[in-house]
Amino acid sequence: MALGWGIIGIGSHSNLKIAPAMKVAKDSELVAVYGRDQARTDAFAQTHGAKTAYTSLNDLLKDSRIDAVFVASPNSLHATQTIHAANAGKHVLSEKPMATTIDDAVAMVRGCREHGVKLGIGFEHR
Repeated sequence: MALGWGIIGIGSHSNLKIAPAMKVAKDSELVAVYGRDQARTDAFAQTHGAKTAYTSLNDLLKDSRIDAVFVASPNSLHATQTIHAANAGKHVLSEKPMATTIDDAVAMVRGCREHGVKLGIGFEHR
């Protein structure tokens, strides 16, 4: 069974790197995407084969087909969106930086631990 992904944030990184990688990854499926503008989000979904395009983060997180989310939104939103996803029982892979404050980073770790979901950070440089 494929891991169902949702992408939060449909900027250039998601467009050029993340969505294409999900398309070719074994046992992975891009289920839905979230963006603020419906037309742009629909176009992104169509380009990358996502089944659904949401302009409501709550609606994306309620989608039972989604097991994990990739957070690629503006840096200041990483913590809030990660915690929200954890509360919904979704595993999270967040783009770097993890958060903009130490307190937010700690809250992300705690939120994911409390809800029994995995948290990863897309930081590939040493």
